[in-house]
Amino acid sequence: MYDEDQSVSVRAIIHPPVFFIAGFAVLLLLDWAWPWRITRGEWYQTAAIVCLGSGLLLIGAAFYQLRKAGEHIPSWHPTIALRAHGVYRYTRNPIYVGLSATFLGCGIALNIAWVIPVLAIVLLALQETVIRQEEAYLRRKYGEEYDEYLKHVRRWF
Repeated sequence: MYDEDQSVSVRAIIHPPVFFIAGFAVLLLLDWAWPWRITRGEWYQTAAIVCLGSGLLLIGAAFYQLRKAGEHIPSWHPTIALRAHGVYRYTRNPIYVGLSATFLGCGIALNIAWVIPVLAIVLLALQETVIRQEEAYLRRKYGEEYDEYLKHVRRWF
């Protein structure tokens, strides 16, 4: 049975991907109003490809791992189990890291220097409105097991 009190997503004011979509809209608006370009060099295309590719790969790996474990994506339901293997050995938020890398890669590909400050604001908003809630939920649900996980796995990387 679905227990609404145990769900992180139900309590979230905004679903996490919306932060990145809204941030990208702000990025494009800023670029239209006040163009600010990245100094292009040989690194430019490589950085965009690496960011986009690694971001999408990380998101795919996290989704695969969640699906394989029987989790719902997106998750409107309580978490089935604490993930501490696969990409979750390296970051507690592989989907958010992947979305961040993809966001950065798109900004670089479009040659918009606003990408760094806008991404910083998106991540701050995500941290304050969603991640804190998720971590409190996981601490309540898994207790000491989650505290031990926090000792070994960083939030981002």
